[in-house]
Amino acid sequence: MVDTQIIQTGDNGAYEEQLREDVRSQGKSLLNSYESHAKSHHIKHVNAILEYGSPRVQICEELSQKNPTDLIVIGATGRSAVERLFLGSVTEYVVRHAPCDVLVVRSDPEKEE
Repeated sequence: MVDTQIIQTGDNGAYEEQLREDVRSQGKSLLNSYESHAKSHHIKHVNAILEYGSPRVQICEELSQKNPTDLIVIGATGRSAVERLFLGSVTEYVVRHAPCDVLVVRSDPEKEE
């Protein structure tokens, strides 16, 4: 999911278009590697989709209704309650509004350093 709000520079010029293309290219590359990894582990039904817009709306309303969805797997950043209050949390929204089960995967903070 590419949150289009975070890649807006305000100038709608060549820089913003290049930024969008870079994000699109990196997203496709990442999804292709995930799809290959899943298939190498004998997961037969893999559907990698790159979408743009508000992640919470796309995940809960658009993607899960367009595609038969049994489970949504989503990451958690480990933000504090105060950060969620000011920034919002896509994961929290998805857990509360998804039309199917949701598996939240926490990142390992030691591996991120």
